[in-house]
Amino acid sequence: MAAVLRLWWQGRKGTGRSAGGRQRFVAVAAWVVVGLATAVVTVNVVSHGSTAGPASGTSHGGRAAQSAAGQNAGGQRASSPSAAAQSEMASFTRAQVAIWMARQVSPSAIVACDPQMCSALQATGLAASRLLVLRLSAADPLGAEIVVATLAVRDQFGARLASVYAPEVIASFGSGPARIEVRYVAPDGARSFEASQAADRGARVAAGQQLLRNQRIHASEAARVALTAGNVDPRLLVTLAALAAQPMPGQQQVSVAAFGDSSPGAADVPLRDAEIGAGPQAGMQAMLSFLLAQQPPYQPAQARLVRQPDGQYLLNVEFDAPSPLGLNGGP
Repeated sequence: MAAVLRLWWQGRKGTGRSAGGRQRFVAVAAWVVVGLATAVVTVNVVSHGSTAGPASGTSHGGRAAQSAAGQNAGGQRASSPSAAAQSEMASFTRAQVAIWMARQVSPSAIVACDPQMCSALQATGLAASRLLVLRLSAADPLGAEIVVATLAVRDQFGARLASVYAPEVIASFGSGPARIEVRYVAPDGARSFEASQAADRGARVAAGQQLLRNQRIHASEAARVALTAGNVDPRLLVTLAALAAQPMPGQQQVSVAAFGDSSPGAADVPLRDAEIGAGPQAGMQAMLSFLLAQQPPYQPAQARLVRQPDGQYLLNVEFDAPSPLGLNGGP
């Protein structure tokens, strides 16, 4: 461009020069303009090539260069980083699910799972006799109480998994293709389960209201809300009523501090954890001994005393999953 301007200025000054000089000016200027246009087109093509994929008319040489870029120094095609990341995430999520199930799921429950998930569950201590391996030939997950819905299982059963076999999600981990849902298998089908679930919630509401009228039970505001809404596991409701009926040393009331949820990602399952207390060690230890002496299904999966800064003790109680239906007068 600088050359063009310089020649143009010389042409302006040199009007008295020969016609040959003017012709040389025009020729050089035209050459420079053509060169600039070619450079602009070249830059534009390179710029677009850096962001867009190859057009349908990509030359054989361009395709060869792209193919070579997709291979590593040893001549092998490089693996996709996104695929490797997804595989790693899937493995991590399986490990999370296996650890949660080893701690939270009833030790008598039969679990249906794909081969990889079953291997992860066995690695955390679940006995092979409790596992129903869902191979590609499996027609359904019936015969299990819980199905672990990995991507492979969801692809295998499709919409029937939720609409027919396992309508309730009791825990969920991960997201996207790596998402894994722990589902309750309804032995009589999804429609029967939904009817039983509605009746059971009504029974839990009635039982919770009855507990709140008991003079020997004190509940925090958050605990009252959960009891009134029917959001508390039926085993906890029965346990609280039993504790209120059993005088404990130094305990005038059973104080419910909070109900908790150990089921991540579950939208509408009963709360299986409770914090009871606080009180003197003797009374709380008597409560703990009473709970540990119960028989299934009322024996908690975990129960322990926690000493508070003020010297009082809190009782943590947790029941395993899934929550049973019908313990409070439901079907």
